[in-house]
Amino acid sequence: MDSGIICNNALITLIAIQNPVDRKAIERIKEMKNWQKKEFGQEIITLLRSL
Repeated sequence: MDSGIICNNALITLIAIQNPVDRKAIERIKEMKNWQKKEFGQEIITLLRSL
């Protein structure tokens, strides 16, 4: 599966700019689909906290 289907470059950039620090912040990202938030939300938060 192409990684762009899971999360395209525009969404990756938006997430990096918004730098969500918790689930509430992830939920506020309107460009993310519900399944993306459910499947990857916590992983995104953990990754960003480690940077």
